[in-house]
Amino acid sequence: MSVRTALFSCVFAISLPSAVFAADTSNPEPAYDWTGAYLGAQGAYVWSRADVSNMEFEGAPSGIPSFDVDLDGAMGGFTAGFNYQTARVVFGLESDISLAWVSGSDDTYEGSPGFTSEADLNWLSTLRARAGIATDRILVYATGGLAIGEVEGTIHDDYGLAGIITTHDTSTHLGWTMGAGAEYAIGNQLTLKAEYLYYDLGKEEMSFNEGLGGWNPMTADVALTGSVARIGANFKF
Repeated sequence: MSVRTALFSCVFAISLPSAVFAADTSNPEPAYDWTGAYLGAQGAYVWSRADVSNMEFEGAPSGIPSFDVDLDGAMGGFTAGFNYQTARVVFGLESDISLAWVSGSDDTYEGSPGFTSEADLNWLSTLRARAGIATDRILVYATGGLAIGEVEGTIHDDYGLAGIITTHDTSTHLGWTMGAGAEYAIGNQLTLKAEYLYYDLGKEEMSFNEGLGGWNPMTADVALTGSVARIGANFKF
């Protein structure tokens, strides 16, 4: 082997790894792209509070001070949304609807005469904007928007020897929600998320018609607020 050939071989051997490394870094593995539409499912634990105030019997003030009913339970449903990514910033719009098994009761005014009260959240739906920062397959975001849900109230009115009259009313409450979450992409289409939302469904008047022998009507203002801690999975198109 000549000196020239030996020198050329040494230079080639030294330069080959550098050339391979340069080619590899000039064409890096592409980062995950969050842009696209998705559908998903989620389950949650919910804890809430119903504030009951301004209770009236047949249009006259009842004299009963305001009281609270604590609720908790589970919720589950479906999600649909769309993300758009530019650089590391991800913007999105998401909606969801869930059936809820969230209830509670209060016996502050239990007795004879007296009453016990119950409150239930039957379903909850939100329409929210999302904005976050993506680090490849991890997305951390804040979210907020509209919330709407159905609240059911029940009163068990105790008339002593005359018995207990039970009456119900349901109303749809419109309010707002805000929160934050994190999402992780598995593969190219499946993502997993954990999310916290606070919601305020505002105050609505509910009316309880007890029929013969009872108050007609009994009315009260009910305001519902609460928190949702949920996990979910989305399938990206």
